[in-house]
Amino acid sequence: MNAPDHRRPWLALSVTLAVQTLAAFTQSTPAVLAPVLAAEVGVGAQQIGNFTGLLYVFAMLSGLLLSGYIGRFGALRFSQVAMLLCAVGLLACTAGNIIAIAIGAIAIGAGYGLANPTAAAILGRHVGAQNRGLLFSIKQTGVPLGIATAGLIVPAVLIAHGWKAALLCSAVLCLVCAVGLQPTINIFDKQINRQQTPPVRALLTPLFKVWHNQSQRRLALTSLAYGSTQVCFLVFLVTYLTQEHNLTLTFAASVLAAAQVASVVARPFWGWVADQWGRPGRLLGLLGIAMFVACILMASVPAGSDAWLYFFTATLCSITAVAWNGVFYAELVRISNQDELATVTGGMQFFTFGGAMAGPVIFSLCVSLSGSYWLAFILLPVLSLCAGISLLWHLRN
Repeated sequence: MNAPDHRRPWLALSVTLAVQTLAAFTQSTPAVLAPVLAAEVGVGAQQIGNFTGLLYVFAMLSGLLLSGYIGRFGALRFSQVAMLLCAVGLLACTAGNIIAIAIGAIAIGAGYGLANPTAAAILGRHVGAQNRGLLFSIKQTGVPLGIATAGLIVPAVLIAHGWKAALLCSAVLCLVCAVGLQPTINIFDKQINRQQTPPVRALLTPLFKVWHNQSQRRLALTSLAYGSTQVCFLVFLVTYLTQEHNLTLTFAASVLAAAQVASVVARPFWGWVADQWGRPGRLLGLLGIAMFVACILMASVPAGSDAWLYFFTATLCSITAVAWNGVFYAELVRISNQDELATVTGGMQFFTFGGAMAGPVIFSLCVSLSGSYWLAFILLPVLSLCAGISLLWHLRN
């Protein structure tokens, strides 16, 4: 068992935040480029949902199957592997055909799936219990930071140099991060156990641990619903605004970026509220109801509305549907054994990413059948509403 070492909490936070931010940046880049990539390949822009679904399938599998090996090879080393996989995935997408883009989705998903288990291993050992909820929430701001950065940088590079250059620049950033992590490897991987290799039958242990613990199972199913709403909002917002509201790609991307900036503030705020209230589970349930209301408001904005209304409703969605993850981790830490946090995180995100995988595929199908992004955005948050109410019901005492 690795002994806790709480002397380097901010360095641990910096490392995990950098990896989380670049992973989210990578995951978001194809979504921002979706209208252009779709035209290049010759498919509908809504097919980005299938790309995202494939990405999350492999994110689910990598986190589940590889989290048990973190103790043997090191969380920092796996963080570098995650960045390299993200870079490879972006480079594959530059080929501009369906097969290469599918390979890109697989590689990006495999890298993205390692970000949370490695962060749990690093932060769990280097962050004290008194501020764990807050620091986990700050680490999770890497998701909106990465998405906001993609919303600002990718369209600018696209306009100046084309879509291939945008993908190449994103890949270079991942490679720079992988190299930049190297000086800290002797700090964060000094307690690895080379003999700690789980047998093949134990690869599904993270999933079984979560499913057979009632509190963790309930939290996992909640994250499945919330993950679906979160990823659909992030993946389809730009396409929705450009296709159904006839807004420019630059404006739509700026709406996404501004919403994520608000989420950067909201995540640590909700984490702080959860720590002060001492009831992160109840706050998580309330956020499920709030994201339902926010998504309905956004879908109700008439075409041709003033710019501020797009920014306002998208921000409401972002501070609820995108900012819940820090509170989720605060509740996960509260109900879990600290020594098993990395393993449990691998199993928990299987459910979270399951929602993230299924949601965009269902969303794409809904758009294809109805011809309406509006209807899909109306139906999108219903499951989160039900999950939030259910969580509050079980935690009512």
